[in-house]
Amino acid sequence: NKALRGAIQSGDLSTDRFFQELLRLIYRFLFLLTTEDRDILMDPDADPEAQSLYREGYSLSNLRERARLRRYWDRHDDAWQQLLITFAGFAAGQPRLAQPALGGLFTPDQCPTLEQAQIANRYLFNALFKLCYFEAGRVLVRINYRDMDSEELGSVYESLLELIPQLNVEGQWRFGFMGDETGEGSGGHARKLTGSYYTPDSLVQELIQSALEPVIKQRLNENPASPQEVLLDIRVCDPACGSGHFLLAAARRLAAELARIEAGADQPSEADYRHALRQIVRHCIYGVDINPLAVELCRTALWLEAIEPGKPLGFLDTHIQVGNSLIGVLDPQLLQQGIPDAAYKPLTGDNKSVAAALKKRNKIDKQQIQLLKAHNTELAVCAGGLEELPEENLEQIEHKRAAWQELMQGAACQDEKLRANLFTCAFFVPKTEENAERVPTNVELAALESGEPIPDAMQEQIAELAEQNRFFHWFLAFPDVFDDKEGGRSGFDIMLGNPPWERIKLQEQEFFAFRSPLIAQARNKAERSQRIKWLSRGRLMAELHPEMAVGNEPDVHEINVYRQFVNARYSAEGASAFVRLSGRYPLTGKGDVNLYALFAENFLKAVRPSGRSGFIVPTGIATDDSTKDYFSAISSGNQLISLFDFENREAIFPGVHRSYKFSLLTLGAPSDAATLAFFAAQPTQLRDSRRRFHLTADEFALINPNTLTCPVFRSERDAELTKKLYRAAPVLVREAAEEAPEQNPWGIRFQAMFHMSADSGLFHTYEDLANAGATETGATWQQTDQRWFPLYEAKMVHQYDHRWATYETDGKTSRDCTLAEKQNPEYYNRPRYWVDEWQVTLRTARAPKPVLNAAKKEDAAKVEIALRTWAAGAALLLDDRATASKLLKVESAIHGDDLFAGDQTAVAREAEEMATLWPMSEMEYRQLAAHFEAGGDVWLLTRQLLESRRPKYLLGWRDICRNTDVRTLIASITPLSAVPGDFALIHSTLSGINKACLLGNLDSLVSDYIARQKVSGAHLKMFHMRQLPILHPESYDQDNINYIVHRVIELIYTSHNLKPFAEDLGYDGEPFPFDPDRRHQLKCELDAYYAKLYGLSRDELCYILDPADVMGEDYPSETFRVLKNKELKEFGEYRTRRLVLDAWDKLERGELA
Repeated sequence: NKALRGAIQSGDLSTDRFFQELLRLIYRFLFLLTTEDRDILMDPDADPEAQSLYREGYSLSNLRERARLRRYWDRHDDAWQQLLITFAGFAAGQPRLAQPALGGLFTPDQCPTLEQAQIANRYLFNALFKLCYFEAGRVLVRINYRDMDSEELGSVYESLLELIPQLNVEGQWRFGFMGDETGEGSGGHARKLTGSYYTPDSLVQELIQSALEPVIKQRLNENPASPQEVLLDIRVCDPACGSGHFLLAAARRLAAELARIEAGADQPSEADYRHALRQIVRHCIYGVDINPLAVELCRTALWLEAIEPGKPLGFLDTHIQVGNSLIGVLDPQLLQQGIPDAAYKPLTGDNKSVAAALKKRNKIDKQQIQLLKAHNTELAVCAGGLEELPEENLEQIEHKRAAWQELMQGAACQDEKLRANLFTCAFFVPKTEENAERVPTNVELAALESGEPIPDAMQEQIAELAEQNRFFHWFLAFPDVFDDKEGGRSGFDIMLGNPPWERIKLQEQEFFAFRSPLIAQARNKAERSQRIKWLSRGRLMAELHPEMAVGNEPDVHEINVYRQFVNARYSAEGASAFVRLSGRYPLTGKGDVNLYALFAENFLKAVRPSGRSGFIVPTGIATDDSTKDYFSAISSGNQLISLFDFENREAIFPGVHRSYKFSLLTLGAPSDAATLAFFAAQPTQLRDSRRRFHLTADEFALINPNTLTCPVFRSERDAELTKKLYRAAPVLVREAAEEAPEQNPWGIRFQAMFHMSADSGLFHTYEDLANAGATETGATWQQTDQRWFPLYEAKMVHQYDHRWATYETDGKTSRDCTLAEKQNPEYYNRPRYWVDEWQVTLRTARAPKPVLNAAKKEDAAKVEIALRTWAAGAALLLDDRATASKLLKVESAIHGDDLFAGDQTAVAREAEEMATLWPMSEMEYRQLAAHFEAGGDVWLLTRQLLESRRPKYLLGWRDICRNTDVRTLIASITPLSAVPGDFALIHSTLSGINKACLLGNLDSLVSDYIARQKVSGAHLKMFHMRQLPILHPESYDQDNINYIVHRVIELIYTSHNLKPFAEDLGYDGEPFPFDPDRRHQLKCELDAYYAKLYGLSRDELCYILDPADVMGEDYPSETFRVLKNKELKEFGEYRTRRLVLDAWDKLERGELA
C-alpha cells in the first residue's frame, strides 16, 4: 500500500479523513450484516438465480462464515477484491447479482482511498470475526444482527464514535486508537468529551409519548379528511442527533401510524410498514450534529431502518446536516439588530486598542441595516418544491441532489449566507493589528444590504472561519421549515434530543489526540500543561525523548501544532462570546454558560407555536439560579408541559455519577398547568400518580417569586403542603419587580465574607502565628495591638451550636467536639485558619461601600472624602446645614430647594442618599465633624468608627447540604469572627429578640422541610434562602416571643464567647449547661410551636416528620429518613417524632409556655 502511505506522509490524506473512510467501511459492514440477516436487501421480484449467486458468492454473510475458519486467514487479498465487487454492485446496481442500486453509503466517493488499497485476508477476516462473533465461555456465538433492537444497535453506533484514532509513522507504521497501548481505551470521543451520553430507549419512549404523540393526535383530529398528508407534513428534528436514536424512534412511531392509515388495518404488513417508514424518513426527519462522523452514522442508521427492498437509499443530505447548532443565526431578525458592540470585547491575544477602534467603527446608524425577507421566502418556496421530487431510482436521487446544490449555490442563498456568516464571524476574528482590516462590522453589513462588495480578504476570512467553526444558520439550512411568510411553518413541529451537558471550552485531550498524542496521553492536566509549554517552543519531543532529538533547533511542526491549538482556543472563546453577547440567547447566554442550557433555549425557539419539544437536560435547568430566566419564561408563559426528574442512583446513564439528577422536559403550546415528578429512578415510576403533581404559573410564582424556578417535590402531598405553607407566610425577601418595591420585613442583607481560594492570602495557620510570636488567647491570637479572629468554617457549626467541630493544631485534622468540651463554657473550638481583625471589620461594619473600599485600598484621601460625605448626609437629614457645609468644605447657600448652589447640589444629594442607605446617629456625625475640624488621624477615626459599627455576633447558615442529610437547613449564631462563603451570613437591622425568633424559625422542622423541596443539589444558596416562607416579624406577639426566646437563648448561650448575644436578649447570667437531652427537648418544643404558628394540623406535622405514618409505607416520599434511621439505631425509636408530637399535645392542652 505504497500509495496509501505516500498520501498520509505527504499530508494529502489526514488521519481524520483516513479514520472517516474506515468508519464508512464499518458502516457498510453493519448495513449489509443487518439487511442480509433480515432479508430486506433484495427486491423480492429479482431473478432467483441472481439472488442465489449473490448469497453464495458475494454476500457479506458468506465472508462471515469464512471468517470463523482460520484456514482462510492468509496473505492473499481475494476476499477484499470480492467485497469491492459487492460494493460497486450496490453503488450503481448489478442485475446479475440481483443487487439494487442503493447509492448513498456505497457510492465511490465514500471510501476512495481504501478502495484503491489492498487488504490481506488475515486482516479483513480478523476484523469481520470481531464484528460478528464473541466467545461465551468456550462457546463461539454469532452476533444476531437480525434481531438486534434499536438500543443494542445504538450502543454499537455510539461505541464507534468513542474511538479517537492515532497514527504512528515513526519506525514501524501503526494505526490504532487512543489508549490501545495502555489498555485503558479512549474513554471518550467527540460527543462523550462534550458531555453527551447514549440515551436508553426507555427515556426516549417517554419523550415520544409526551412530545410526539399529542401532536400526532391533534393533527389527525384537526384534519380527518387527509390523515396521510398531515402525518407526512410533521417535521421532527434533533439538533444534536448523534447516531440518530431519537430520530429513529420518532420515525418508527410516525411510520406505524401512517402504515395503519394507508393499509386501512390495525395490523399493517411488514411491506406496508417499510414503505411508510421510507416516506417518513424522506419527508419528516431532520437532524444536526457538529461531528461529521456522527452525521454519517445517523444517515446510515436511517438508511438501514428505512430501506425498502429494491429501492435506492434515500437522499438525506438536506435533512441530516453537519453544523454547530448553537453558533449561527436561527432567526434572521437577529441580523436586523446589527452586530452588537460587545462583539469587539477583547479575547485572549487581542489588541485592546484595535478592539476599541473596531467597536467605535461598529457604531453606525442601525437603520442602515434593513434586511430583506424576500430572499428567505424565495428559498423556502424552492426548497419546498425540491422536497416533493421523487426518489425511486438513482437517477431521480442524483437529479434531486443537483437541484439542491444549485439552490444552495445560487445568489439568493449565498447572499443570505454571507450576511449571516459576517454577523457571526465578528465574534471569531482575532482583533489584532495585522488582522484589523479583516474584522467585519456593521459598516460591512450595511454595505451588503446596499449591494456593495466587501474586501476580498475579509470575505476569505469569513468563509474560512465559518467552515472551521461550522457555523449553522437554521433559516438557510432548512428554508422550507423556517419560512417566515405569513401562514408559513416558522419552525419544526417536534424537537427531540439529549444534548451535551458540558460547558463551552476547548477539550485539550480531544484536540491533541490527532495532532500530538504525546500531549493527549499525559497523565493529568498539570503534565499536559507542561507539555503544551514545550510544544509552544518546539521542544516537546526533545524534552520527552532527547535521544531522538536532531540538533537544537525548534521543531517547526510542533510550533505549527501549537498555533493550531491557540486558534482553537480562540475559537472556543469566540463561541462563548457569541452565545453570551450576540443576542441569540437572551435567556441562557449568561455567566459560565453550559451547553445544555443553550440547547434548551434552542429547543424552545426552533419549534413552531403549535409544536412541542421533548429533551433531556440536567435538572438544574429548572432549579438553578443561573437558568432562572429560562425557566421563568417557560413557566410564566405556560409553555412547560411536563418535567420528570430522575436521580441516576440506578445508573440509567452508567457513565454518570449515581447522584446526578437529570430531567425529561417537554415544552409546547400554552398549558394551564405543568405536570411534574421528581426523584424517579426508573421511567416506570412515572406511572405512579402519587408521584406526579401539577403547578400553575401562579403557583410557581407563589413558591419561588424571585426566580420563578421549580421546587422539587417527591409527591403530590408534598406539593399541596408546601403551597399551604407559602400561603401562611411571606418569603424572607421578595425582590423588587417592575411595579412592586422590594419586600424585606426583616431588614435582611446576605453576605459571603471570605472566599476560601481567592482570599487565601489573608489566612494564617496556627504555625504561622506561633512563629510570628503571637499569643493564643481563647479563640483569638494577639500581638501588641493586632488581633486575629478565627475563621469559622461551616462544618464547625450546627443548629444552635457554634462548637460542633474543631481542628487540631496541625490545621489538617478535624473532629467533632466532645461532650466534655461542649460542657465547658470556657472551651473554644479551634479553626484551621485565623484572619486579621481589621479584615473582618472591613467586611462586617455597617458602612457605605465608598468608605469600606477606600479603607481596603488604604487610600487615606478617599477615606476622608467618603467619611465627610456620609457624615454630611446624616447632618442634612437632620437639617443641620451648617455642619454639613463644614464637612463638605463649602459655603452654605440657599438656592431654590437645594442646600448648595451650582455643582455642589449633586454632592449634597449623594451625601443624603448615602446616609439614607446607611443611617448614622447625630452623635456619630458630630464626632466626625469635630475630629476633622481638629485635624485628627483619619485612620484612627476610621478604625474606631467601623469597629463600633460591626455586629457583636453573626447569624448564618451552612451552604453545603443535601436534602437527604439529617438536617438540610442548618443555621446558628457564632461569635464575631471570620467566616468563608460556605457559611453564608444574614445581617438584619432588627433587634436581637427578632433575630432569636428568626433563628428559631430557620432551624425548625417546618423550614427544613420546605428547604428540602427547594434544594436539588448539594448547596442551599442565597437565592434559596430569600424564597423560604418565613413568618413576618410582626406576626409574633409577646407570648410567642417569650416562648421562643427563652428556649433559643438556652440553646445558644453555652459558652462565654456568645455573651454579646445573651446581653442582646436582656440576659446577663452565666452560660447555660450543655445537656444533650435537655437541648433536644427544647428543639422539639420549638418545632411543635413553629408548626402551630404556620397553621399546620397534627396530621400535617406527622407527615413532615415521616410521610409513612400518614400515607403508608409505600408512599413515594421521604422527609427525615436519615434522622429517623439514625435515631432508631441509637435510641431504638424515632425520638424526635415522639418528642415533637408530645410537645404539640402539651401545647394543645396549655401545658407549655
